[in-house]
Formats: sequence, structure tokens, C-alpha cells
Amino acid sequence: MDSKQQKQIFNDVVDVSTMLRRGRITLYSIDPLGSAEYVGRAFDWEAFVKGISKPGQADYGDMALQVIATQSGGLALTADNDTTALLQRCMADTQAYYELSFVPSAVQKPDEYHHLEVRVAEAGLVGRTRQGYYSEP
Repeated sequence: MDSKQQKQIFNDVVDVSTMLRRGRITLYSIDPLGSAEYVGRAFDWEAFVKGISKPGQADYGDMALQVIATQSGGLALTADNDTTALLQRCMADTQAYYELSFVPSAVQKPDEYHHLEVRVAEAGLVGRTRQGYYSEP
């Protein structure tokens, strides 16, 4: 992939991430194929979840639905063909939530990536959130 393609992917990542954040949308990805089918077509999407901070890091995997869902604070559910159970899991996940907000510091440069992390002190509880955001002017 050339630098022009990487720049386009980076811009797409920034745009999708920003639109989901502004819309306060958490995305869930469900792959309804069972585990036997999944093995043959799986790719290592988890390697792309960390987020990218510059165009030179961009790859096609950064736009995978599972990656976008996880980065938005949602779930990527795979290798299970019980679609009803997966949808119920997504709906149950939306039943209890907290909303945290903050005012980001002044922008140094547009589209600069900032990693976010929420830690929960209570053992056994998990806090999922958007994994980062891109600064805006």
C-alpha cells in the first residue's frame, strides 16, 4: 500500500471515530458464523484495536467492523451462530451504564490521537469505553 492509500485509510479512521463519538454511538459487531466456519476466514483483527496516531501506521484492518466496534466501547462477538443469544447479550450490555465526560486539553494539532482508559476499582467489574479520540480544532 502506498502513502496516499495509508493517508486515505487514516482519514477514514479519524472520520468514523469522530462521527461515532459525536453521535454518542457504541457499535456492536456480530458475526453469525459458527466456530467451524470462522477458523477458515478469521483474521487477526485484535492486532488493530490499539488505534493509530499517524497515516504511516494505517492498514486496511484498521477499518474492520470488529475493530471499530471495540474502539467505540462496544463488543465484537464472533464464532457463534446463535444470533438470538448474541443479540440478547448486546441488549443486556446496554441495560446499565455510566456516562463520564471531560473537557479535553487545548489542541496541539488536528487529528492527534489520544488514548482513553477507564479503570474500575471493584473486583469483577469491567468498564468498557471508547478507546481513544482524535483531537479537533
